[in-house]
Amino acid sequence: IMFREPQVAVITDFGIAKERSQDHSLTETGQVIGTTAYMSPEQLGTGETDGRSDQYSLGIVFYELLAGRRPFLGTSFYELAMQQLSRRPDRLSGPVAVFDPIVQRMLAKAPEQRYPDCAA
Repeated sequence: IMFREPQVAVITDFGIAKERSQDHSLTETGQVIGTTAYMSPEQLGTGETDGRSDQYSLGIVFYELLAGRRPFLGTSFYELAMQQLSRRPDRLSGPVAVFDPIVQRMLAKAPEQRYPDCAA
């Protein structure tokens, strides 16, 4: 996430960021493209993606900012993917624990367990 101006953030890599109007035929079915550490479980599996997938990726960023590390650490695609698909992140503690319920919900494995949208 970079800033063009103090109040204008730009996503440079969010798994793979793309505009909604972009041609969806640019990627092949079954092909994984993106930064594994920030990909939602549905991006790694066969699920459909929507804004809740971006919410999951943003939850990873929030967790990293609050905890000082990513919630899932691994040295290979497979190791990170397995954690994204099956492991809950450790709870936030200390002064940032107040944000834990929000971040945990953003990082729910099932999209329907996340907030319906980021405004919520």
